[in-house]
Amino acid sequence: MTLIETEEQTLLRDMLRRYLADAPSPADGPGAVWQGLADLGVLALPMAESAGGSGCGMAELAVAMSELGRALRPEPFVACVVQGAGLIEASPVAAGLLTEVGAGRLVLALADGLSGPGQVTATGDRLRGSVPQVAGGAGRLVVAARDAADVPGLWLVEAGGPGVVLAPVTGPDGIVRAALRLDDAPGLLLSAGDGVKAALAAVQDRATICHLAEALGVMDAVLEMTVAHLTTRHQFGRPLAACQVLQHRAAEMFVELELARSMLAHAVAVEGAGPDAADRAAAVAVAQLRICRAIRHLGPEAIQLHGGMGMAWETRVGHLFKRALAIDLMLGGEGAALDRLTATPAPVLMD
Repeated sequence: MTLIETEEQTLLRDMLRRYLADAPSPADGPGAVWQGLADLGVLALPMAESAGGSGCGMAELAVAMSELGRALRPEPFVACVVQGAGLIEASPVAAGLLTEVGAGRLVLALADGLSGPGQVTATGDRLRGSVPQVAGGAGRLVVAARDAADVPGLWLVEAGGPGVVLAPVTGPDGIVRAALRLDDAPGLLLSAGDGVKAALAAVQDRATICHLAEALGVMDAVLEMTVAHLTTRHQFGRPLAACQVLQHRAAEMFVELELARSMLAHAVAVEGAGPDAADRAAAVAVAQLRICRAIRHLGPEAIQLHGGMGMAWETRVGHLFKRALAIDLMLGGEGAALDRLTATPAPVLMD
């Protein structure tokens, strides 16, 4: 199976690959690549045409994230475009905000105070609580919280507003995130009711698929670099690839990667087929299980097959593995996937 099924998706992949190959480096200043993605229309991919978007689905988002991973460009695409913009698209203030997001002038981030370790409560239009991790660099936050009557809701909060404290946290992959604390921070209520939890679950599944697609792109680059090293590096007058043992190890890496790709393609197809939450949860869990397993196999193998070079800071393969491992840890790894899979109703797993 493959993530590329249409000519439009092929064009999207090729366009992004060309742009990212020559895109400015982080040393050229923050926001340069982000603005370039906006100019190419990538930030508006999932938005409705009425909001200036392309109306694309999960497949196109997966293609875009795979290319960002392949180029090792961890932009806040998921936090802003998939989670933040995805949650506000039905709100009364969506039109103006989505236009700003698509143009690259506004970065949104989700602060989930309903599930996980984060807990946020709302009293009127004031919010209190904390969320251990949100995307860094956001201008506005979409905060999921409960009110005094235990009704879930979504609030829009200015990241630099009163009562908002964002403490920078640098992850193992070098990406700066933030720990959020809200002390009677003013917020604008976007929506409330039981539908908020369902919308949040759907957006989180889409975000997980996007992160898995990024990890797949990272591993594509890892395998390509490893094969190139084996075919060009010579010892005792022969290329390393002439050794059958190393050929077999590279072949096992390829098999693991293709199994992961198939499971991701299945999750993308299930997400786009309909709103069945149980089917979607099972497909996402299986994809996460397979891809996290592939990360733990391909990364160490690639470093070992590069020899001493694989341990050097100047060698890109180590940075790629670090990013893939950060995605694995962020999603909870194989353990979280197995927990979710075992919690899925049995009839879904038997279909």
